[in-house]
Amino acid sequence: MSRNILIVGDEPQMRKIVKGQLTRRPWNVTEAACCREAEAILSEKNTFEVILCDLNLPDGMAWQLLDQSSERTDQPVSVKEENGLVVYRFVDSGPGLTPDVADKVF
Repeated sequence: MSRNILIVGDEPQMRKIVKGQLTRRPWNVTEAACCREAEAILSEKNTFEVILCDLNLPDGMAWQLLDQSSERTDQPVSVKEENGLVVYRFVDSGPGLTPDVADKVF
């Protein structure tokens, strides 16, 4: 069964590497280069199990994109920071993000 993931990052080469790894597994990968593109994709296709998002984007911060998506519950969202990858998920218990996993993958 295929799952859907959205990769948001302004570095095309990094998106290509991550997409290449994920498509080897049963993931349908959609890419966006900035917050604006990601917001447009999310408004059309709201079926992503995971959003992998770079922290600093050309037109905003990942947190702005995550705030826009905060109405979702149980939606894993990972934010790549300078020192690694931090995975967050939205939870039913209230607004905001809850740390789920912290690991450096790049």
